[in-house]
Amino acid sequence: MLYKSSVIEFLDSSLTDHEKRRFARLGLKVSQQEWGRFGDDKIMDLWDWLDTRQEKMALFPKALEACKRPELIKQLQTHLSSRVSAIPKMKHPELNPPDPKKRLNRLIVEIAEQFQDNRWLLGKLEEEFLAEDSRAKASRLKSSQRALTLVQGLMTLPYKNVNSGLTNCYNGTTSTKRRRAIIAIGKRLIPQLYVRHEEDGVVPKKVEQDGVIMKLPVGRESVAEVMMAGLEQRQVLWRDGGESDRAFPHGTYGVSMQAQPESGLSLKSSVETLVENLARSFNLPVQDEPAERKKESIRLFMEEERMKGFRIYLMWWLPEVDTTKDTKPTDKQEKALDDALDVLNRLGEIFEDLTIIPMNHALRPKHLALFSRLRPVLVDSESEKRA
Repeated sequence: MLYKSSVIEFLDSSLTDHEKRRFARLGLKVSQQEWGRFGDDKIMDLWDWLDTRQEKMALFPKALEACKRPELIKQLQTHLSSRVSAIPKMKHPELNPPDPKKRLNRLIVEIAEQFQDNRWLLGKLEEEFLAEDSRAKASRLKSSQRALTLVQGLMTLPYKNVNSGLTNCYNGTTSTKRRRAIIAIGKRLIPQLYVRHEEDGVVPKKVEQDGVIMKLPVGRESVAEVMMAGLEQRQVLWRDGGESDRAFPHGTYGVSMQAQPESGLSLKSSVETLVENLARSFNLPVQDEPAERKKESIRLFMEEERMKGFRIYLMWWLPEVDTTKDTKPTDKQEKALDDALDVLNRLGEIFEDLTIIPMNHALRPKHLALFSRLRPVLVDSESEKRA
């Protein structure tokens, strides 16, 4: 379109109306029928109609020669070259999920920006974690470099140390602004440290994954969100469930479901029930849709979220087998477990972008205590909003 408009713009200012008509007849071989459609009095409509295909553009020099204006050929070429060179070169970015390394770097910059905006907190954590000579060097840096240096140092520490430092800062101020800044940093920083340094945590390169099933050592939904945020190099995102759910909130992209092996449901019925629950959890308006269309809507929703860098994850509580006694599982318990695993495998076949995390009952007490320690710097108890 720009090429065509450039040609028309040039010819419009260079040719007389008589030459334009001659150019159109001879250069583009306009038939009598087509010419009648425009007529002499609608010459500008003709310019708008001109095709941009290369083979027709090649006729322009011949048309200019026919109009006895060959000197315009070089001028036209120069004109077009100047217009084309002014067009910025564009690239077509690949439609892939965000690059993990770039996402982590962006997260580090976001944390540093929070410190820049809160010099009190920056100073407090430097006192907590930097040696005296390092603090002296940091004080001579520009504020942006000083904040970035602190964050890079914190990224090398175990999560427990950083969580303790942030918690002390949180308890040491009554300022709402400062507390929210601490939480904004904690949401971004703690998950990254937890998956790298916690003895019961996970290292991204060593996560066991069998198809859509991800094996994580997790016994609480809140801890699952911390782990997923760390693995995806993002901040934690809490689902707004009201006051009662703020003590142990669920992640925005997480869904918790309990296997019901004794319900008597068939595999098909169990899967359909889970599909309904998934749609309801994300407020997808598909209640009245046929089963296959409903699944397709959920599939596309999951695909879109994955392309943005967010994985939908299902926290699946498998039937619990009592391991405290020195006895083998009963036939009924084994069948219940097999049936639940069948449901998981079927869900994985339907939703390739779904991540399924089998939850660990034995870790429930430990992760209850763990999240109680993390909560002050991860959850804004006053104004947490769904992301």
